[in-house]
Amino acid sequence: VLYKSIEVPAGYFAPPVGDDPIYFPQDGSKTNLIAYFPYSESLTENRIAMDVSNQNSASPFNFLYSNNCKGVGKDNNKVVMELRPVLSQVVLDLVPGDGVTKEYLEEATVLLKGMNSKAHFNLLSAQFENLEAKKDISFDRRRPTLCFTPQNEPGIYLGIIGKVI
Repeated sequence: VLYKSIEVPAGYFAPPVGDDPIYFPQDGSKTNLIAYFPYSESLTENRIAMDVSNQNSASPFNFLYSNNCKGVGKDNNKVVMELRPVLSQVVLDLVPGDGVTKEYLEEATVLLKGMNSKAHFNLLSAQFENLEAKKDISFDRRRPTLCFTPQNEPGIYLGIIGKVI
């Protein structure tokens, strides 16, 4: 069952006023709860499409997920959902040294080659699927953070201003 929730008070989630509340099975059977944020009406077979090709709007906190509430029922109904980011994040701090000057690094652009920029996150299995859209993603000292989906090939190729390191 999908519920679009509101946050009131801070840290607690509840169905919006007027919507059906969440009921546990009356026979005492256990269930698992899965949560994600932000809400999306465009689920396809319990999968959320993700696109990190625009790094100006990408953040590991753009999508949070929880699947730690297992075996919940009418007799075990107090749960703490641990919403965590599912995207990976890289933060680079380029430091001068070994013949590389601070001035050289001021204008440096870092390039990660062949990164998957699109994927689907399966809410039931907590796995990424359909990794695709290989793209070279660059970032620099003005925005030294990069978010990305898992990569299905070993190794990340890193270049600074055309020099492979």
